[in-house]
Amino acid sequence: MIVTGWMQALAMAAVAVCISHAWTVVRWSKGWRKAGKKSHDKVPESRALETPFDDAPPLDSTAHQACFTVVIPARNEACRLPRLLEELEAARLKLGLEMNVWVVDDHSEDQTAEVATSQGVNVLRLETQHGSGAGKKAALLAAMTRVSTPWVVTLDADVSLGLDWASAWQVFLCEQPRHVAAVAGPVVLQERPSGIGVPTGGREGESRGGLKGESRGGRMDWPDDGPTEGLGDRPNDGQPTGRGEGWWGRVQALDFATQMGWAAGELGAGRPASASGANFAVRPEIYPDTRTSGPSGDDVMVLQRLHAQGWACRWLHDKDARVWTPGAANVASWVAQRLRWAGKTRHYSRHAKKTAWWMATVAATQVGMVAGAALDGSPGAWSMAGATWTLISALHIGFARGVVAWFGLRVQTQDWLILALTQPLQVPLLVLAKTGLLQPFNIPSKPRWKGRTCDP
Repeated sequence: MIVTGWMQALAMAAVAVCISHAWTVVRWSKGWRKAGKKSHDKVPESRALETPFDDAPPLDSTAHQACFTVVIPARNEACRLPRLLEELEAARLKLGLEMNVWVVDDHSEDQTAEVATSQGVNVLRLETQHGSGAGKKAALLAAMTRVSTPWVVTLDADVSLGLDWASAWQVFLCEQPRHVAAVAGPVVLQERPSGIGVPTGGREGESRGGLKGESRGGRMDWPDDGPTEGLGDRPNDGQPTGRGEGWWGRVQALDFATQMGWAAGELGAGRPASASGANFAVRPEIYPDTRTSGPSGDDVMVLQRLHAQGWACRWLHDKDARVWTPGAANVASWVAQRLRWAGKTRHYSRHAKKTAWWMATVAATQVGMVAGAALDGSPGAWSMAGATWTLISALHIGFARGVVAWFGLRVQTQDWLILALTQPLQVPLLVLAKTGLLQPFNIPSKPRWKGRTCDP
């Protein structure tokens, strides 16, 4: 059991990291519990008196219009849009109100705009708007100037949602005071369970207008073929497709749920740091232009920018508001996705940067202890490395269990073990990918999305 002096020093440093991380996880857990409460945060003094918009309208049973507009930035999404628009119509029928929908076509090379137009929603083509640019950020900015509702809810074209999605957002948004500028909604990185579906057959109440644009209604005539037909894996551009609902998909869902739990906890604690634009509400009048902060980050950058300006941001702790989106189809797609996310960190707020660096330090501690044990070679060194890895993984699982249960994820016991073994390896894997050493394995060195390079 005798270990070398340098290994003992490394172990002492690992103990300090474990103690600090335990305190950090406790703080996350408190934030997650607070995010689940409906108590209102204190009105920021800088926004308490004057705002560029009126107080949020109260719920009115006689109203005919939802208080939010749905905006879907889309590029080459002709196969996915029909399903999402059908689910939005079903949710709109359940809500019983008209609901504006905009699809912003970001220079698509397929029939995205034609498909959206055929479904009766308003379509905005970026290439027809002088100086509108390209990319998701430009698409969202262009849409914000064309809505008339107090709120906009952004969705990704590949998400799926349940019948009560619109009702959950309507109730929550109409309750928000005027100093609240953004609300992050729950996103599940997994295919939607079959038990949360949309109705089939007739569409009662369609004569009320259905999904519509700012000035007109539209009838929804749905194609007979499935909405995901002919998607393909598209491994070269990092586009998730949702294939492989085995352990690979479940472990991704676990990992992403942990991130969502942390993001919700930070919102609950009044330290907005992250959100997903796949299910995100914002006041259109104050939507910031973040195009100078890299090509990615239309959600995180907006949230952090609004918070820095003194606006309050909240988390929608309602299971009915969940959306489901497929994970990466393979390792190459996963690496491209994570490289894209990592590229945002240079523009993060100070608090969010500290968290990112801390998580990298924790992962480096686990990997470093294993490397040290391999060099030392003694049973004692391996025992210390195993204890460090196990303790940190147990802290993560302890936090994630409650979050995963709330999201209703379909996971198996072995998925936790796989996550515990692989999560610390994500940082070194991304570093290797960034250097280009993994290109022989078809793993990209630069993130790509929809055929575009997303390097900041």
